[in-house]
Amino acid sequence: MPSRPPQTHRRQILKGAAALGLAAALPRWSRLSAADAPAVVTDSKTKTNTKYNVLFIMSDDMRPELDFYGNPLVQSPNLAALAKSGVMFERGYCPFPLCCPSRSATLNGRHVIHTGVYSNRTWFGDIHPEFVSLPKYFMHNGYITMHSGKIFHGGIDDTEAWTEGGQVRSLAGAADPNAEMDIPLPPPGRTGVFGQAARGAAAAASPQTRPGGSDSIVVLQGNGENHGDYHAATQAVNYLRDYKGKYGDQPFFMGFGTVKPHSPPTAPQKWFDAIDVNKIQLPADFAPSRKLPEGFPEGCLRPRNADLFIGRDASVEEA
Repeated sequence: MPSRPPQTHRRQILKGAAALGLAAALPRWSRLSAADAPAVVTDSKTKTNTKYNVLFIMSDDMRPELDFYGNPLVQSPNLAALAKSGVMFERGYCPFPLCCPSRSATLNGRHVIHTGVYSNRTWFGDIHPEFVSLPKYFMHNGYITMHSGKIFHGGIDDTEAWTEGGQVRSLAGAADPNAEMDIPLPPPGRTGVFGQAARGAAAAASPQTRPGGSDSIVVLQGNGENHGDYHAATQAVNYLRDYKGKYGDQPFFMGFGTVKPHSPPTAPQKWFDAIDVNKIQLPADFAPSRKLPEGFPEGCLRPRNADLFIGRDASVEEA
């Protein structure tokens, strides 16, 4: 179970804007249809119902390797401030070790065994057209829904769930070179990074970058202005600046997602320089090649590693 903050702290948190709207919607949303009552919060003082704006942020392949989760090497002041002012869960888990199944489960409030999505090339709506995803639930209850970056898997967006920014659903997923910003698993027989992220990373990388997709280090020029995440963040800021003039007092649900810190390691040079590599300790069970724990079936390990150190062993120095 996640740790529970003191009750006084919880009351302070529940007075906040975005967290409050989402907190009201989530407990019931996964079991409801689009026709159910809208997500509202009753203000304890005025006894009136208020629809709060919601900013929903996702990142890709992010681990709790952060200062406020106990890793002093990784300083993240903005995320630390967010954790301090809200509720921080210390035992949250990814639904599935693959992108599209995990996101489909999270955004539909159902386990993978109920969504039926087990690959990066499946849209949940083809299996369960009756499912109402999180953004669509807000849309059907009077919210403007805005999409920027990676929320659903690349090329397999719930397109109709967004008022603005919905991605064309190709259903080709990882194999589609024109999919939305993404770094999916490579199709059989190919390695590397595909989609807008690949094009942006290639254009912005330094000459020293060794090619090989995930099996590389990508140094971005400047502050990373050419990277897809930078553009997605800019779009999200523009939404926040412009929505009032376009939609007045109508509440919004915004989904903003980054493809980082998914491999390959990608950042401007100053962020690579910020951490002394000699202070980074490798895991206690580090080994040059991948091995299964005793008793695990062979199927738990892919025949060919498709992440960092693609198809080869990793030396201590490289790791």
